[in-house]
Amino acid sequence: MDKQLIKSYQNYYRNRLLDDCIPFWMKSDLLDRKYGGYMTNVDREGKVYNEDKSGWFQGRCLWTFSALCNNYGKRPEWVDAAELGVKFLNEKCIDTDGRMFFTLTRDGRPLRKRRYMFSESFYVLSMAEYGLMTGDKEALKKAEDCFEMMLRLYRDPSSDPY
Repeated sequence: MDKQLIKSYQNYYRNRLLDDCIPFWMKSDLLDRKYGGYMTNVDREGKVYNEDKSGWFQGRCLWTFSALCNNYGKRPEWVDAAELGVKFLNEKCIDTDGRMFFTLTRDGRPLRKRRYMFSESFYVLSMAEYGLMTGDKEALKKAEDCFEMMLRLYRDPSSDPY
C-alpha cells in the first residue's frame, strides 16, 4: 500500500478520534462525577438512559483515557477522566475473592457476577495502561496479579471461588 495513502488514513482516523469522538464523550454524561467511574448507557445526545454500570466498561474507559494520555499527551481532562475510573474500579468492581463484578449500580453496589473473565481482562489492560501513564507501580502490580489469577483459573477452573 502507498505510504501517502497510509498517512492519509492515519490522519483521518486520528482527527475523527481527537476532534469528534473524544470531545463527544467528554461533553456527554459518560463521566460520573457523583459516584466515580463511567456511565455505560449513553444515547446519541450523550444522556444516560440506564444507570447500571458494567465492570468491563469501567476498564475499557480507563484504558481509553490512559492510552490517550500515553499516545497524544497528558491533557488534564483526560487524566481526570482516568482518575474517575481507576478509583471506581479498585473500590467498587472487585469482589473479596479477587473476581470482578459484571454489572453494578451507579453507586457501585454489585448486581451480577459472571464466571467468564471479561471484566478481569479489561481490568488488566486498563491498569497496565494507567500504570504506564502515571508511573504507578501499584497499578502495574494489580494488573499483573489479576492476570496471574486469570491464568490460574484458566489452567484449573475448579479453583474458581465463584
